[in-house]
Amino acid sequence: MVTHLDWSGPEHWNRGRRKTCRICRKPSYLLDDAGRAAHKACIEDAVTNRRHLKAITSGPRSERTTA
Repeated sequence: MVTHLDWSGPEHWNRGRRKTCRICRKPSYLLDDAGRAAHKACIEDAVTNRRHLKAITSGPRSERTTA
């Protein structure tokens, strides 16, 4: 399942100032929900990967898979 976030609101725009994305470390004009610099795609990938990791590690120990 791929995550798509709605960052159309003004709270996600850093008013033309670039800061370092907290995930990929490249410059970004965008802010996450906590006001930290981040690319929308970086956050979407992180959320998707966290859900995938939780799904493969949440079953009984005998059903868990390793990556």
